[in-house]
Parts: sequence; C-alpha cells; structure tokens
Amino acid sequence: MAFDIQKYIETYAEEAREQLQALKQGLAALAANPRDAEVLSSLHRSAHTVKGGARMLKLTAINELALQLEAVLTLLRDGRVAYGPELSDLIQRSGDVLSSLVEDAAAGRPPGADFKPLCAGLAEVAARQGSAAVPAPAAAAPAPAAAAPAPAAAAPAPAVAVDPGSKAGRQRRILVVDDSLLSREAAKDLLAPCGYLVDSAPDGEAGLRLAVENAYDLVITDVEMPQMDGFALTARLRALEARRGIPIIIMSSRAEEDFKQRGLAAGANAYLVKGSGEPTQLQDTVRTLLP
Repeated sequence: MAFDIQKYIETYAEEAREQLQALKQGLAALAANPRDAEVLSSLHRSAHTVKGGARMLKLTAINELALQLEAVLTLLRDGRVAYGPELSDLIQRSGDVLSSLVEDAAAGRPPGADFKPLCAGLAEVAARQGSAAVPAPAAAAPAPAAAAPAPAAAAPAPAVAVDPGSKAGRQRRILVVDDSLLSREAAKDLLAPCGYLVDSAPDGEAGLRLAVENAYDLVITDVEMPQMDGFALTARLRALEARRGIPIIIMSSRAEEDFKQRGLAAGANAYLVKGSGEPTQLQDTVRTLLP
C-alpha cells in the first residue's frame, strides 16, 4: 500500500501549529518560574511531536531543527542547562523558524527560512553541557527495527490468511496509543485496509483503560506521551494477568539504542522507528505478530 504523504500534510500542519503555539506560551510561563516541571515537560513534548511528524513525512528541514530543539529542551527539562535570556531567545527564534517552515510545507513550497544557524546554535548549547545534540538524520542511517518475542509469546508463524485482519471469522482488533493525531490516523489508514479494526487513544492512561476494558489482539504505542509513557504502558500491560500475552509494538521517533533496549526490556515484541523504513514495515510487523 502506497503512503500518500500529501494526504497528511494538512493534518500535520494543524498539529504543528498547535504545538508551536504551546511552545510560545510555555516560554512565557517560564519567565515567571524557570523550573516549572509541568511547563518544561510540555515544551519538550511540543518539540518532540513536531519532530516526529516531520520525520514521518520526510520534512527534512523541520525534522533537523526540531531534533536539535528537542535535545536542548531535554537538557532544560532535566536541569542540565540553565534557563536565561540567551537560551530563551534561541528557543523562541527556533520556534518562529519552525512555524515558517511548517507554513512552507503546508503550502507545498520548499523551505524558505535559513534554519542551519539555529541548528548550530542549539547544538552548541548541548555541547557546552557535555552532551552532544542528537545528530541530524543525514549523519547516520536509521537503525533497523529491533524485535524480540515476549516471554509468553509463541514463535510467530508465517502469515497465510488471505485477510490477515480476521481469524476464525473474527476481525482482529488493534489499539493505537499516540498523542499525535497524525500518527494515529496514519496507523489506522495503513492497518484498516488489511482488515483490522483499529481503535486509538491519545495518551498512556487512556490507552491502558481501553486495553483493560477491551480484548485487543495487539497494541501499538508511542513512547513520549502525557499522563503515561509507552514504556510504562507496556510494563503495566505485561503485569496484568489477562493482558500479559498481548503483542505490543512500540513505534516512536526516538531512534536511540537505549530507547529500543528500554522498550524491549519493558516487554515490547518490537520497536519501530517512525519514518525509518517503508510504510509497509508496520503492516509486516503486525502480520508477523498476528499470524
């Protein structure tokens, strides 16, 4: 199934506008309390969401700048960099340029703003703290999806059914948990044509409630979400007797090896990196886990 990027550009643009407005409001709130943990976490999530969607849609300029901004906001959230007027200005200018790049993408224009100096400035902030900024996508090829069977899961058999979304006359049900509307819609559009029934939740707590109330055949979860992250959701599901054997796929824009290892250690059957492979990678992984 072809993945039509243009179909999702407007959804992404709307979501990115909301996140960048939240970024601006968060910076204003930090002026009153630079160590407000809730605001710092919100700023980080905004940059992460903007980056994740850009990576999925191959919007390179937005991805590169949001990637570096996320790295600095991680340091700020974790108390490893001091917040002051210089950093505030750098973050604000990065948000403004990201807004411009998003509008270019929404209008089908090539990137018009020079974002490279801001990437360099953000990388310098991170380097001064002894923690190099996350490398731009072109610096290294994305690592392949890591996969490991859960302890209670049997070895997957090859898919042989004509309609993989059904078994013994029953449609398979999949739960997608992600705070990004773009990610939820894209996953549903990829899986529904294969015959799966797809529900969604915008955060880990809502996802856990749905997973407890419904007998899903598989769960797909993001990592960084409000309320409860994907690692915690995976661990909670593995701790529930009635849900312990459910296949779980973590699908995140975080490509770092330690994130993959944390996901697998929490009990995920597979860890996929958004935008790192063909769209059919998700379909193929689901078919493997639901033979």
